[in-house]
Amino acid sequence: MAIPQPTAITRTPVFIDKLSLTLHVPTDEQDAVTENFHQTHLEGLEIERVQFGEALKTYQYAWRLNLDNGEFCLIQHSPRRGRSNFLRIEFNPAKVGRVGCDAVFQLLARSIPSFASALQNARVTRIDIAFDVDHPISRLLVFDTPRKQVSRTFTTQGELNALTIGSLESDRYLLVYDKRLEDEVCNGRITARIKTRFELRLRDLSSFADLGRIHNPLMNYTVRELDFALAQQSTHEWKWLLHASSIIGAQAALSLIQNRTVRRRIRDALRTIPTPSWWNPESIWSEVPAALRYVLIGDLQQRQRRNLRRIR
Repeated sequence: MAIPQPTAITRTPVFIDKLSLTLHVPTDEQDAVTENFHQTHLEGLEIERVQFGEALKTYQYAWRLNLDNGEFCLIQHSPRRGRSNFLRIEFNPAKVGRVGCDAVFQLLARSIPSFASALQNARVTRIDIAFDVDHPISRLLVFDTPRKQVSRTFTTQGELNALTIGSLESDRYLLVYDKRLEDEVCNGRITARIKTRFELRLRDLSSFADLGRIHNPLMNYTVRELDFALAQQSTHEWKWLLHASSIIGAQAALSLIQNRTVRRRIRDALRTIPTPSWWNPESIWSEVPAALRYVLIGDLQQRQRRNLRRIR
């Protein structure tokens, strides 16, 4: 079996894939905020009221702000239990784009008198920090320190589709999945481009400022490219690993080796090969503030130019 030579892998810039916030609104503004949303709805502008479903389980009112590409922002307010913040929003900035982000925050700014302060002190209940690489998920190995729960999902053909490191119930975990396959199945977009998404999911941050204070979660993970390792090895075990990983993924193939001594030897050897240049936790984490600014305030110069054109 021919041993593949490693090829250059590129990484996209970091972006925010999902964002959920709760905002505190002063008591003396809450009735006005509720009225503003109702008025916007009655005028037939932008939003539609959610009449039933999970969105009303913990809040008395829920609205959908419809955006491009069939996406929407969910807005909920007036909690049924007093301990929650008055208003909650949830949307996917990566899918709605810059125009969609502008629409979300412009509506909130019109509806909430103290919006600037509310946003600055917002509680981040979920933020997904993501990037893509043009390399198959089956050829990537992800190690975590300390070791965490690892789960895998497979396609109906038995091929690796996703890898989750950490518990889905925890506040921080890493999801690595075949984004090209998801686009085909969920969105009907067929493309020849290989795309594996890395998605760090964080929950229950007290504020945006917490992102600058917490330990970089990506430092707990190490990534290795299987092709790079196999290019330096030619034993029977390594060739078998190459074949099995093409079907079920490198992580699962490694765990299938019954002989613990052999498995440990291969795992240790994989840890010693060079880290791929695109996996630099410090560099990746340093891009988060810019990605967040893009969502919250966008390109200020472009926005100012749009406002000037409206005035003229």
